[in-house]
Parts: sequence; structure tokens; C-alpha cells
Amino acid sequence: MNHAFLSLPEVLHILELIESLHSVDSYSAGHSWRVSDYSLIMGEMLGLSEPELFYLFMGAVSHDIGKLKIPPHILQKPGKLTPEERNRVEKHSLFGKGELENNSLIPFIKNGILEHHERIDGSGYPLGLKGTEISLEGKIIAIADVYDALTSIRPYRNPMSHSTAINYLFENAGAHFDLSLVSLFATIPIEKISIIKEKIGDVHPLHLVNEKTTESKIFTAWSKIIEHPEILNKKLINSL
Repeated sequence: MNHAFLSLPEVLHILELIESLHSVDSYSAGHSWRVSDYSLIMGEMLGLSEPELFYLFMGAVSHDIGKLKIPPHILQKPGKLTPEERNRVEKHSLFGKGELENNSLIPFIKNGILEHHERIDGSGYPLGLKGTEISLEGKIIAIADVYDALTSIRPYRNPMSHSTAINYLFENAGAHFDLSLVSLFATIPIEKISIIKEKIGDVHPLHLVNEKTTESKIFTAWSKIIEHPEILNKKLINSL
């Protein structure tokens, strides 16, 4: 893939889709930003390169874009979903990849979008991947996604405390989640997580763009990629 043609409009297209998601489900929009922040923290702790962090960020913030294809009454349903509704929701990963099919970033961020509901034991969806078949991005975003869902107010339940959610992650490590990554996530200071929770509620996502542009090293990485596409990590290129 020729990285030289990557441009800011490709990113803005994704941000516009998140804005659209906010209009039908405000939780999913704020959730996407929080998941991206948790994922970035884990990526930085793992020592990922700036390009890898950028793609991890874009995959994480895009992971629920496929919910644009899910009717709002299903997304916000307070009770148990019917089998038909559940089947529709479980296709959102595939819908998300399809929504971005023509975006030049998709080869680099598709793993996070497609695999964040895969499970280590192979019981996840939509592909039924297991163990090492699941990408690092998919494993990271899976943990960030579930943690944020557990600790957020939802129509069908009250939020869990931080410690209860961490216990849940550990109880399901090895089957649902990668144990080493759960252990890593558990070391993130609660103060840092609280800042993210307070800063990113169910907000209009584009209100955060300027703030994130000035604060996040990911957007610094973006400008570097545009100017010097040769810095892209070979691991990412070889995975295409």
C-alpha cells in the first residue's frame, strides 16, 4: 500500500461517522472515545511505535461505527434482546468494516473493528477466532470495550465499580480476554481512568477533536506519517 496518499480527510471521514453515531446513540459516541483512550494507554505501556499507536487509536475509536446500521430502538433497548435483535447487533463489526471499505486506513485498522468481540477460547464473533488468531489490536480493544461498558450507565443496568470490573476481567481472562493484557490494564492508575471518565462523558465527539489534536501524540504521529511515510512500522505493512 502506498502510504504517501493518506490524508487528513480519511481521518475526518471517520470522525464524521462517529458524529453520526452520536446522533442515534450518544453512549456509543462517548464510549468510542473512552475505549480509544484506554487502548492508547495500553499501547503506550506495551511500547508500540507511534504509527502502531495511531492505527490502534483509529481502530478503537472506529470499533462501533457499524452500529450506524443498527436501529436505535435496539441499541437503546432496556430489556433483553430477541434472538433476531441479538443477531443484528452481533453483525456490527462486519457492518463497521463495510462502512469504511473505501477508506484508505481500513487495511491498518480493520483488525480492531472486526475482532473486538472475538474471544480467546474461540466463542466470540463474528469470525470465531481464538488465541493467537486474534490480533493484538483486537485483544486490547476487547478489554477496553468491556471495561468501559461495565463501568458506564446502561439502559439495562447500573455501572460496576472499577474494582468489580477489574475482577470481572480477571475472572474471564484465558477464556474471553488475554490474561497478560488484563494484568497490564489492571496496573493503570485509577486516577488516570477517572480523568478519562470525567473528561469524556456522552459528549458530542467533534468537540474533542481540537483538544485531542493538541494533547495526543497520536495526531503528532499522524503529521509525521504524512511527511515521512517511510517511518511506518514494517509489521503493519507486512500484515496487509
